[in-house]
Amino acid sequence: MPFQPVRGARAAKPAPRRVKWVATAAAVVLSAGGAVVATTAAATSAAAATGCAVDYDIVNSWGSGFQADVTINNVGDPISGWELAWDFAGNETIGQAWNAGVTQSGRSVTAADVGWNGTLGTGASTSFGFTVNGAPGAAPSSFTMNGVACTGDTVPTPDPTTTEPDPDPTTTGPSPTSRCDSGSSVVSGSSGNYTVTNDGRNVYQGGDYRAAIQAGIDNLDSGRSSQQHVAVPASGSIGASTIDLPSHTSISICGTMNVGNRGGRGAIEATDVSDVTIWHANMTGNPYFGMRFYGVNGLHLGDIDLRFNGGMGIRFERDYAASRNVVIDDVYVEGTNNHGVETWNVDGLEVGTVVARNVAGTGLLLNNTVNANIGTVDGDDVATGTGYATFRTANRAGRMSDGSYPTNIVVDRVISRGGGRGVFCVSESGGVQIRNIDLAYNGNNAVLIENCYNYRIDGGTVNGGGEVRVAARSEFANTRDVTVTARVDNTSVRESPCGVNITWNITGNASRNVC
Repeated sequence: MPFQPVRGARAAKPAPRRVKWVATAAAVVLSAGGAVVATTAAATSAAAATGCAVDYDIVNSWGSGFQADVTINNVGDPISGWELAWDFAGNETIGQAWNAGVTQSGRSVTAADVGWNGTLGTGASTSFGFTVNGAPGAAPSSFTMNGVACTGDTVPTPDPTTTEPDPDPTTTGPSPTSRCDSGSSVVSGSSGNYTVTNDGRNVYQGGDYRAAIQAGIDNLDSGRSSQQHVAVPASGSIGASTIDLPSHTSISICGTMNVGNRGGRGAIEATDVSDVTIWHANMTGNPYFGMRFYGVNGLHLGDIDLRFNGGMGIRFERDYAASRNVVIDDVYVEGTNNHGVETWNVDGLEVGTVVARNVAGTGLLLNNTVNANIGTVDGDDVATGTGYATFRTANRAGRMSDGSYPTNIVVDRVISRGGGRGVFCVSESGGVQIRNIDLAYNGNNAVLIENCYNYRIDGGTVNGGGEVRVAARSEFANTRDVTVTARVDNTSVRESPCGVNITWNITGNASRNVC
């Protein structure tokens, strides 16, 4: 759900560029440049019909690379497997992919289903994504699925007796998937009796859960240049130890991993590496960090479930190398005595959902992080009695290397119930747009924007709890360029001291003390 470090000034992240291949009866196709091109629909017959339409979206761009999402819409008969092909217009090269096995030869790219998303009924769709090295040029001009052009119309599938045999699967692309039961290495068994196989051969037999997982990782091809997958359906405890993920590795921990506290370290780490995916992780225990990262180029966290009784959930380190091109699909975190998810020094962050419950620190905390696109941050009983919040930006988050604050951190929605603050911006952060807030009965400020610059809340509601406030401390430049649009009831709205270019669009019964 990766990016170059900040080098000089960077413009604000552009809005997604959407290019959609669809067809009416005349098979109208929208080209990458926006021109409408008429094509002739293929004749249909009584045979099974194949048809598709493709949405190709550039959802993030950072000058020397970009992220794209692709949605396949099946408009033909049901299919039980798909392979989508296209050509890039320029010299772009695929970096990391998720929800598809992607291969590239020159400008030609092929993406294949990963099993669980291969079956598409009529009218069904599926999506996958990838990152690309190289500035975005013209979008692909056409796509084919299973050899048939995606025009939005249908064409008859050839008689199966005359089709060519499927190519050798070893040549169709990488197989790391989000499935839990297959991979280059598989860790199976239960407490005291684990078996690890690698490409069908037994590489470990014993009672040490951590050693079993590490054996699965260590027996992947040492010289690999693309991801290989480790499936861990087994459950167990790794104690106060660490599993290190090297470059070009994906893993699914679909059993439950219990973890202990190793001072300053994570139960799972990826440091100074590239192209790493954790498709699934179910973790319990009391770690120092559940997961710890730094210096990662191309990290994808899929479905992460962290149910702790202490420690911190996910940490991108402060005093180490920056990370870039980070995608986080969905995180559930509960019971930490620190933050749920904390980033430092990340350039290029895509987050689907962070759900935090009974977390002592912040649900999602961005420090010195730029170019972020966040879906939903949902907190309940987060930051109770502390200065933290469900969603917090701090330590120059959103500030570009030239000191500017173009809008580059975009959040779809923040939901917060009880706890401490709901939304909090502090310490020379900014460049933030929150499209919607749903805050109720926060024990501290519902919203506090303090010494921040270019910060927008576009709509939503605040009900009860602490005040909505714009503030400033004397050690930093005054708060400026803030717009808050919301319905606020049963609490107050205050601006103190007066900021610069502050706009209040407030409805509801809240008392107001603004400049």
